[in-house]
Amino acid sequence: MTDSDHERRPGSVPRQLPPATRRFVGRSAELERLKGMIQAVPRGAVVIAVINGTPGVGKTELALQWAHEVKDRFPDGQLYVNLRGYGPEELLTAGDALGGFLRALGVAAPDVPVETADRAALFRTSVAGRRVLVVLDNARTEEQIRPLLPGEAGCFVLTTTRDSMSGLVVRDGAERIGLGLLSKEHSLLLLRDLIGPRFDEEPEAAEKLVEYCARLPLALRIAAETAVSEPDAELAELVADLTDERGRLDVLAAGDDAHTAVRAVFSWSYRHLTPSAARVFRLVGLHPGTEFGLEAAAALSGQHPTDAKRLLQHLSRAHLVETAGKGRYRMHDLLRAYAAELVVADEEESAVHRLLDHYLHTACSAALRMNPHRPQLTLAAAVAGSSARSFTTYQEAWLWFESEYAALVDVAAFAADHGWDSHAWQIPWTLTTFFNRRGYLDEYVSAQRIGLRAAERTGDPLGQSHCHRYLGNALALSGKHDEAVPHFERALMLFDELGDSFGKAFAYRSLSWVLELSGRYREALVNAELARDLQRELGNPAGEAHAWSSLAHIKAKLGDHQGALDAGNICRDLYRDVDRDGEATALEAIGTALSGLGRHGAAISAYVQAIAIFDELGDDYDAAKTLVNLGDAHDATGDDTGARAAWGRALLIFERLDHSDADSVRARLG
Repeated sequence: MTDSDHERRPGSVPRQLPPATRRFVGRSAELERLKGMIQAVPRGAVVIAVINGTPGVGKTELALQWAHEVKDRFPDGQLYVNLRGYGPEELLTAGDALGGFLRALGVAAPDVPVETADRAALFRTSVAGRRVLVVLDNARTEEQIRPLLPGEAGCFVLTTTRDSMSGLVVRDGAERIGLGLLSKEHSLLLLRDLIGPRFDEEPEAAEKLVEYCARLPLALRIAAETAVSEPDAELAELVADLTDERGRLDVLAAGDDAHTAVRAVFSWSYRHLTPSAARVFRLVGLHPGTEFGLEAAAALSGQHPTDAKRLLQHLSRAHLVETAGKGRYRMHDLLRAYAAELVVADEEESAVHRLLDHYLHTACSAALRMNPHRPQLTLAAAVAGSSARSFTTYQEAWLWFESEYAALVDVAAFAADHGWDSHAWQIPWTLTTFFNRRGYLDEYVSAQRIGLRAAERTGDPLGQSHCHRYLGNALALSGKHDEAVPHFERALMLFDELGDSFGKAFAYRSLSWVLELSGRYREALVNAELARDLQRELGNPAGEAHAWSSLAHIKAKLGDHQGALDAGNICRDLYRDVDRDGEATALEAIGTALSGLGRHGAAISAYVQAIAIFDELGDDYDAAKTLVNLGDAHDATGDDTGARAAWGRALLIFERLDHSDADSVRARLG
């Protein structure tokens, strides 16, 4: 297809395109792709483009914007029909659409055939050799579209739909253009264009408005119309009305027009689902996060993951969920709110219970695979259908946490808000090793605060003891040593009252550690010795090694470098072949002691071995701390290149973790 002159054939020249949206932003990549399709047309082929996406994402707006930009390239006419695939009106058949097209092309009404196949044949004859743009808006099925396809090159067919139209792609050579949510930048531009100066008067409220509208163009337009219709009201008032997720859809409706109410637009897709797919859609709306894994969806629906996957694929084709990587899916907030409000009362509690048990039991398995020597919890048995899984390798557990840690924090908060208090503190318990090694300290603190509030609300001393200990850890790692101390002291008291000797031993060690960080070395030494002695009484070599690690660091701070080296060697011997992370910790302590003795070459060797293990385990935070020490050891030997290389690696990690230790490393680098 080119821009060369073309002889028009006799007959009517239809100009059926509805007006394009005046305020249109973004979508430049999609517009350019459509324009490129005009140029790259195989000889003799009809070009078919399918724009698909979730309800309200702006498929029709994009189609009409592009169609008006290129209409001069189709001098023989532009045909448009709303196939009413999703809406309050009855579905438009291909036969009815063809009748309208034929009349627009100059065929007299009495000459329009009765049968759809005959109408399709006459339509192909009528547009043969002509350059016509055909816009098929809001299609539901491929059967609606196929009879409307021209038979010869020269025409361009553009379809919008909520379906994937895979058959049209495979059989008819259509090219699919998936339309996602607007970017935050373009959402803000659209809102600014729609509401004018008020955007700049209340920029924070405008950003919140974009967030609550989920960057969905339809929702943004409705919210903007509401704002414009109430010029004396502040944007912040509209934002306040949208804060409640369950009531958000009530606000996002433009008068009585069913075409411009977000809930109604979503409902047109929902009502075409099979009963099984509709049930899965409703229940995944209960997930408190925007992204979830296949097993979580299976837990919500109480199905085998294979069955859940098949139904999620159905929902994905209907653009009611979106794939987010292998075995992962997402839903924007407005769709999630709509799905959740459809849940039948007797579905909700059992679905939520299955979901919480899925996350708790799976996360507990992952946590113990990563750190098998930590104090363990006794969990209630998982309910049937929870799809809880277990892990056989460290790497499997690590990768699962990488995918799910954000969802786990969301689920813990949901559990706390809805009275599932044991889950609310036990789920954060499972995250501690991962957050520690990954250096996700803000998330670490947030999760433990969620758990502690839930445990305190129900007066659960066991939950409180664990949450105080791990909140203290998170605060200490964040450099808030003074805040951490009372949490460790409270944990120690609660473990003692519970008669939990294992918990008490670990609490002694934690208290020792933060006292060391605070420069209170003598007090730290006493608590580390108490931890060591109690762990030895309990017959827990890994716990005893943990305490020896603290003793090594404290002795080094007190200037007893030989004592520190001896403690480090005992620690390593206890950890060897038992706990790789513990062995790395011991090597780091040994390196510190050797540096204190002036044996910098041997210290470098110990640090390098420790860093290799930390890297293997994905323990970024401890690797970065050890890299700083490695750089110091190189510096002590006069190796400026080695020192700067180690400090540079450490700085990159601390900056990525947004950790305050980055400042001291920058100072070393000058």
